[in-house]
Amino acid sequence: MKLIEPFTERDIREAILAISSIKSSGPDDTYARALGGIIYQSKMSTGIGGKYASRIREVWEEIWQWLNIYPKHNGQEWLQMLQNIKAPQHMKRIFYTAFTATIYHIWEARNNLIFKEKTLDKRKLTKAVKEDVIQRTLYRAKENTRYYRYIDGLLGVI
Repeated sequence: MKLIEPFTERDIREAILAISSIKSSGPDDTYARALGGIIYQSKMSTGIGGKYASRIREVWEEIWQWLNIYPKHNGQEWLQMLQNIKAPQHMKRIFYTAFTATIYHIWEARNNLIFKEKTLDKRKLTKAVKEDVIQRTLYRAKENTRYYRYIDGLLGVI
């Protein structure tokens, strides 16, 4: 088989990122995820994420500490941890809410940086995530339950 055109580094990156973990199990799956992670990190270091990566990481770490969970420093690993966590259902709900709220607010801050030329204020970002988590979980909690009291207790730690 002969190539019609030489392939570029971009072609290789796109091909690797297109590999889903569903395609193969075992070592190939691990290899594909590792390569995808390396490429993702290099993308982040060349874009806005690279400039603000340390602040974004600090936001994640502060949210984890706030919830008393300490996953490794990789969003994918945290998602895997959430799927396998052994905790009461209300705690799982809080963890998932925190995960999605953090992603949302980081994305919103990124868009504000790009399109509105605003600065990234780590304290405001972290506070917005915490308030969002509490508001969304309190809305679903029944008053005077253990779940409600736990969430209400988080209010004092904002």
